[in-house]
Amino acid sequence: MHCRRSRIAVTCSCQQVWKSGTFLSAAFFKRECMRFDKKGFTLVEIVIVVGIIGLLSALALPNFLRMRDIAVKNICISNLRMIRDNVQIWAVDESKVTGDTPVMDDLVPDYIRSWPSCGGTPYDIPSVGQNPVCPKGIADHTL
Repeated sequence: MHCRRSRIAVTCSCQQVWKSGTFLSAAFFKRECMRFDKKGFTLVEIVIVVGIIGLLSALALPNFLRMRDIAVKNICISNLRMIRDNVQIWAVDESKVTGDTPVMDDLVPDYIRSWPSCGGTPYDIPSVGQNPVCPKGIADHTL
């Protein structure tokens, strides 16, 4: 196999030409072939990619945490609404008046499948006509 010193010949069959012994010297092989057959990434390229990933994660993380807090707040408010509404339905079904307080057996499982909690702390049962409160006491978790 004959190797012309053109870029196409060197890049296409550099390893084959070296094995056949048609290169003039090892210096020519290193200069011409190693430049084109290089595999992998340089340290600079890796540092740039890691920097870009770090920058994107630094921008996304605060938004993710804020959205998580908003989701927890919305779940708590939804649970408060469910408790209030089901206590009112229980009061109508059982002919109770404002101020009567149901017990857990009155509500679960007939009106509420399982008793909800906010972050693992169960809600207190409110009286008829009262709004339930978040057991964690978080100010913006209110109806």
